[in-house]
Amino acid sequence: MIMAIEEFKALLESKRRILRLTIHAQEQAEKRIIPFQVIERDLLHEQPVLVVEQSCETQNERKFDVYYPQSGVYFHRFVIVLNSELRVITVMRTSKDYQKRLAGE
Repeated sequence: MIMAIEEFKALLESKRRILRLTIHAQEQAEKRIIPFQVIERDLLHEQPVLVVEQSCETQNERKFDVYYPQSGVYFHRFVIVLNSELRVITVMRTSKDYQKRLAGE
């Protein structure tokens, strides 16, 4: 379900959370040459362009697929889980062409 950007930002900023990357996300970030500082900047200081809430199997957690623009062509895509911390479980770099293919255009 697509979530309003303002609602997501308010939720993200509603309390201070520690930012953690899973081992999988760390490996993806290294492979894609996306430094931790960039992930931190995007998630804590930048405005996403799309937020999709996903189903989550664990109570007291909310899971999101979040897209941040990087340049005229690329986006950073993060799958995150919010609870007492901000946990990044997936890190990807996608292009507008890829996004269009996903949308079936």
